[in-house]
Amino acid sequence: EYDHDSAMSSVRWNVLYDELYASQTDTTWHLPTPDSVMSRVIAHRAMSYTPISVLFFEYNYFNVDSLEEYFDLTDGMLTDDAQRTVSPYREALCFAGSVCSDEKLSGNITFILPSDLFFSNTTVIGSATFRVDFGDGQGWQTVSSDEAVNISYATAGVKDITVEMTLNSVAYTSKMKLNVKYKANTFGSATALYYNPANQTFGTGTNYHAAAAFMMLASGHTTPVKPIIFVEGFDAMEEVNLDDLLILINGGDLNFATPYPTYRSGNDVRGLIDRTIDWGYDFIILDLAGTGGDRIENNAEILRSLIKWAINAGAADIVVGGASMGGLVARYCLAKMEKVYCEDHKTSLYISYDAPQKGQIFH
Repeated sequence: EYDHDSAMSSVRWNVLYDELYASQTDTTWHLPTPDSVMSRVIAHRAMSYTPISVLFFEYNYFNVDSLEEYFDLTDGMLTDDAQRTVSPYREALCFAGSVCSDEKLSGNITFILPSDLFFSNTTVIGSATFRVDFGDGQGWQTVSSDEAVNISYATAGVKDITVEMTLNSVAYTSKMKLNVKYKANTFGSATALYYNPANQTFGTGTNYHAAAAFMMLASGHTTPVKPIIFVEGFDAMEEVNLDDLLILINGGDLNFATPYPTYRSGNDVRGLIDRTIDWGYDFIILDLAGTGGDRIENNAEILRSLIKWAINAGAADIVVGGASMGGLVARYCLAKMEKVYCEDHKTSLYISYDAPQKGQIFH
């Protein structure tokens, strides 16, 4: 029987879902496959959302205290006893909510309760209302289905989050924990650049929930002059967003209250982004949201669009690189611009960080 008192984790929620999926016997209605559920989670992450999935399920389980009264066990086979007069099945109700990640790097989080991640076998669920305590000190917030809620955590650490659903005047609650590695931060004067898949260009206007970039300009620059364009690595599960990339690339310590700029008490040690900006470079991070696990060739075209945007904005001396798969995307992009498109990418230096340039061995 499901234990409602203990905190739910994403792993535990997935196990619970898998058990309900594997044990369903109703031939008129089926839960989506676990792979389909994960695809929905990834789609929301690609839009920079942190989804909360919810199960509200009526189910049956065996009365294990007296199985011998209801079943025959012959030759290792458990069969229903035709002479029994009492049902061996007990009825129970499960309400389980979980953040689809147990850990987030950045304290800037946009939560969502997606309708396509709410699963129930009851017919009256349409009248349910929800509220959430996000563990940010602000108490309960009423949240509608598919509503995005921006939360900024002022401190790092484990946050206790509670989802409450009220249905027919009855309140059901589910508790979960989320480990936030860094407090919320605006990361200085970063400018968001959004990729428009329709015309394959970058700009500062509409967020198309596709690839995006963060640009931090050196002192005295109003446009990129000497940009370092850095491409994220393989992120097929869409777990790393722009804020996360800023923290990772800048190399902040997990105990820092403010990861950007990165200062260590008593020492003049600054992060990678801080130092390059100090030296007069502009830093641009490319987040391949929605395509983190796509083909290198396709992601290279997105990087090409970003390089062309920087050149049109006035950049004349560009550094291009990436980590892991991002290093391969960058190398392929520069080579194709030269040899196929016959374009001047104005790149004077290419950086490959932990990129499998000679291939990858899978065991």
